[in-house]
Amino acid sequence: MIVDVSAIVSSLSGSTLTRRRPSYTIGADGRASVSYTDSTISGAVSTPTRADLDRIAAGTDASHVRVVHSTSEIRTADKASDIAADLLSIDGVIYTVTAAQDYAGDGRYHRALCVRAGS
Repeated sequence: MIVDVSAIVSSLSGSTLTRRRPSYTIGADGRASVSYTDSTISGAVSTPTRADLDRIAAGTDASHVRVVHSTSEIRTADKASDIAADLLSIDGVIYTVTAAQDYAGDGRYHRALCVRAGS
């Protein structure tokens, strides 16, 4: 199924977000250390739908959940590779990406479900 999302992302220039992407290095002692690379991305931020709220952990305050649409890649954690999720700063508040999808199927449009860090 192909979905035309151009109408949604045409307004993406309105919000500027900071994406913190983790990267890992292995020291001489064999221990992994994490560092973050910050980059500015454009995106549209909205409140979650009922279906979005059904996908998050029970007991999470709905006011701590945001949905981000962006033309920049947004990644979730990869537990198999032990890689942490991207963090997004929205209005100065840090959110962890808990679900993400390439909703056009071609790598151009991304939708992420984000929960306020520490929630």
